[in-house]
Amino acid sequence: MGKFLEFVFNRIFLGMIATAYFWLLTLAGGVVFGLAPASATLMSLYAEHGYTYRAYHLKEAWELYKSNFVKSN
Repeated sequence: MGKFLEFVFNRIFLGMIATAYFWLLTLAGGVVFGLAPASATLMSLYAEHGYTYRAYHLKEAWELYKSNFVKSN
């Protein structure tokens, strides 16, 4: 039962972190111009770190967002 609760907590907490990063980055670039780079940033973070929520950092997300912003727009 403990492993299952930890599994569920990890997935829910990762979802909360990803949602917060997405909206923060979307609003930073403006809603129209920020959607594509924010999505690309989250996909890059997931591809690199997977479900390890402890590896998701705002500084890394911001660096990826800046590079994705130029490429996406």
